[in-house]
Amino acid sequence: MSQLNAECFVDLASLRESEALPMDVIGESVIHLPVQFVEISDKKIRIHPALAESYNRVIDTNFTRVFWSLVDEQNVSDTVHWCMLGGSFLADFAMDAAKSRIFAWGLNPQFLASHHALKKLKGRDADQIPTAACTSAENIFSFVDTDRTAISRQQLLDYMSLGPAGIRVNANDNTPHYYINDSMVQFIVPGVHSPYAS
Repeated sequence: MSQLNAECFVDLASLRESEALPMDVIGESVIHLPVQFVEISDKKIRIHPALAESYNRVIDTNFTRVFWSLVDEQNVSDTVHWCMLGGSFLADFAMDAAKSRIFAWGLNPQFLASHHALKKLKGRDADQIPTAACTSAENIFSFVDTDRTAISRQQLLDYMSLGPAGIRVNANDNTPHYYINDSMVQFIVPGVHSPYAS
């Protein structure tokens, strides 16, 4: 992203409103960006034009009809800029386009935003029901309350070796609270041998 003079920056208030990324969320996010991306003075926020362009591209895209491949350099750039503005980016773990798309992962600088967006996407109560946690298969055991879940580390790894899978276990104190529902945590993982596993 190039260095630009302040007069080239775009007033945040000039952008079109979008339910996908409300202006108040952007305002809370950009204050944490380095100075080359944002200018704040007299409560007025101005952002780098590349951020504004990416914002417009995202809100102008109908993602019910198209998807972005992250092999495309422009899509990658727009995704990074969208997340810098506080937006959520969701991607599936489908092994290929012909297989069921049952996995998703999220990226957002605000730690609860991706969870909220994914739950809304699934039609769940975004404020109450936690979404599944994603981690490597090898890490799952560190979140299991072994006193209440009768499963060994090897049994868990054997299950994960079958491929993409989900499992619900009793959560221990290492599990972030926003993943827990009735003391349980659900994991969605690509499996040990999936190309996504690492």
